[in-house]
Amino acid sequence: GKRFVGFASKTKGTVVSDAPTASRPDSDYNRRSTMRIVKATTDVIRVVGEPFLGEGMSGAQIAALETAIQQVLSELVKAKVLVRFDVRVTSSALERVQGKAKVQLVLVPAFELRQISTTVALAAA
Repeated sequence: GKRFVGFASKTKGTVVSDAPTASRPDSDYNRRSTMRIVKATTDVIRVVGEPFLGEGMSGAQIAALETAIQQVLSELVKAKVLVRFDVRVTSSALERVQGKAKVQLVLVPAFELRQISTTVALAAA
């Protein structure tokens, strides 16, 4: 509850046992893993979008950008970084004049294994 990062000594060495962030308790960004996945996602979108900068803002270009983003996010799903996503690229008439587009994302990040529960039953031999 105090947002401390915990470490534990295990046979494979010292590991992070818990990595909470300093976000509010009701935030989507409570886990360090979520922060890393969202950052990785935005980084690949910027790389994919780079070839589109300085080009025309036609409907076809916007559709091509959206398709390129969908392809790279699909790779993140295959790599099990994301569980699923939804992406939409929009640009109003004014935004097209200004050379702007918006990428609206819904991400479901994959999370690390947090707990393993076990049940032990004793039986007569």
